[in-house]
Amino acid sequence: MKVLITGINSFVGSHLAEVAKERGYEVCGTVSSSEKLSVLGQIVRKNYVFNLNDDHLPEILEKFDIVIHCALDLKAAGHTIEKTCTFDRNLRKNQSLRSIFISSMSVNDANQSQYSEIKRKSEDYFLAKEDSIVIRPGLILGNGGLYSKMEGFVRKGTFIPLPDSGKYPMPVIQIFAFCNFLFDSVQENRKGLLVVYQENLLSLKEIVLSIANRYQKKIWILPIPIGLVEILSPLVKVILGLFKIEINFDSILGYKSYKTLTIPPSDFKEK
Repeated sequence: MKVLITGINSFVGSHLAEVAKERGYEVCGTVSSSEKLSVLGQIVRKNYVFNLNDDHLPEILEKFDIVIHCALDLKAAGHTIEKTCTFDRNLRKNQSLRSIFISSMSVNDANQSQYSEIKRKSEDYFLAKEDSIVIRPGLILGNGGLYSKMEGFVRKGTFIPLPDSGKYPMPVIQIFAFCNFLFDSVQENRKGLLVVYQENLLSLKEIVLSIANRYQKKIWILPIPIGLVEILSPLVKVILGLFKIEINFDSILGYKSYKTLTIPPSDFKEK
């Protein structure tokens, strides 16, 4: 079977490519610029250029069995939604194709972030397709993505500010558990919305302390009222940039939603 993974050089995309190759798939991908065409050369047969912030859409005549949408550009919110849906629609014109959209547990009524809005509106398109899968994972743990940014912050800092002390439990899943769940779902012909996280929830504080413990580093947690963070959002954004903290304000808004969110049951079963 042939799979096309958009944003294949991303944290999730690259791991999906690795697992797909191990499972015997022929893997192709999309990257945002021609300079990245050679990424994952030992895994990927061919990469195409597909930039969500570009008016040009690539014409891909090659046939695939599955397309997995991982590409995201927060700086081009409107384009991201429109181009993702149009790209998928174009691929479907002349072939029978299963689409899988990687969404997020951040999509909930309590989260008003731009990231959540992009994912929510994109979900609407894919859920209207009878054979599509939309996957909402919890925080994905591994050597990349938001978790990796948190790890870098803890390794550099001593005093770690956490909104509301980082006390709210969050759904999480390890990256390879997530990737295997996705391909198991394809094999089992599952459809529609799937929520994916492991049994044990972790608070932000627990995650930060586990990182510090792994590096045998002493840190101090600085509790910051999340309401104050919102009120002072322009200042917070400046501070994040000034100290080169690679965690954007949308992530903070997403974390706030866990204060009131009733977490839905997970479709993931531990093996």
